[in-house]
Amino acid sequence: MHPARERAWARFAHWGGLFGVLAGALLGWVAPLIVLLAAGRRSAVVRGHAVATLNFYLTWALLTVLAVVVSVYTNKEPELAPFAMIWIPLTLGCCGVILSARDDRYRYPTAIRFIR
Repeated sequence: MHPARERAWARFAHWGGLFGVLAGALLGWVAPLIVLLAAGRRSAVVRGHAVATLNFYLTWALLTVLAVVVSVYTNKEPELAPFAMIWIPLTLGCCGVILSARDDRYRYPTAIRFIR
């Protein structure tokens, strides 16, 4: 794959994750999964970015669901948990977008490696 296309796919994985979080707190993993399935086999660079991003947003979707369940169960402001859980992935996702634009690999610090 041409290096310019690799960079475009890598950026799409990171930007798509950010837009997914903005569209719905649990949807950040959709775009990286699409990138992984569409271009991950053709390029190791694209696969690395897509897997890192996918693992990160899957981790935060799981943490958001757990936070909502715990806050509803304890009756402690259930609407506050998803709101607070959006800011961390947005902040770290912006770091991933910036570094992918500079052709650097970025490993998200809070991601559980579900996919290797």
